[in-house]
Amino acid sequence: VITGLEEDGSLDIQLRPADGNWRELSKDVHGRHFTALALAPDGESLYALDNLRSDRIGLYRLALTGESYERIYEHERVDVNEAVMTADGRSVFALQVNDGYPRYVIFSRDHEEGAVFRELLRTFEGSMLSLLSRSRDGRFWVVWAGSDVDSGSIHLFDRERNEARLLFRTRPGVDPAALSSMQPVWFETFDGRLIHGYFTPARSGSQARAPM
Repeated sequence: VITGLEEDGSLDIQLRPADGNWRELSKDVHGRHFTALALAPDGESLYALDNLRSDRIGLYRLALTGESYERIYEHERVDVNEAVMTADGRSVFALQVNDGYPRYVIFSRDHEEGAVFRELLRTFEGSMLSLLSRSRDGRFWVVWAGSDVDSGSIHLFDRERNEARLLFRTRPGVDPAALSSMQPVWFETFDGRLIHGYFTPARSGSQARAPM
């Protein structure tokens, strides 16, 4: 699949199915936020993030022939923030959804990464995660973990012992304990629309009203 922009700013998507002939995907078939991710295990379709006839970005499956475009997952309130890829970067096994706090939807049982990711979510509770690499036997995994008060750290996860060892921090000069965690907030407007946002309280500890 090849994507690009036309002169008018519209998205141009070219597909090459098994017959080897390139063909344009009709603009009526996809949304404005089409982002190709990876081939599906069958090799005849691909996963993509998009918002076809919706105001929220979800996960779709597109046949390389262009004959079908199926929505697989869409959250009821927010966009899919990103797809979580396997360590080799060739497939998708989970989605990150930021409905207040980061949450993950693990939808694939075909990859070992899914089981490992569940273990890591228990180890790094409340953090965002990314699998960077793995050993050939699947015992050791290099993992990035971060949050709103942690710019990120790299860990070596031993699956056999269920232990994670810190390798290094991406910004060692920043103390997470000195930062204030964001709190999700939401309110309903006069026309019934729900507005989401975040509030970061001051670290002073004072309960007095702070300037906005």
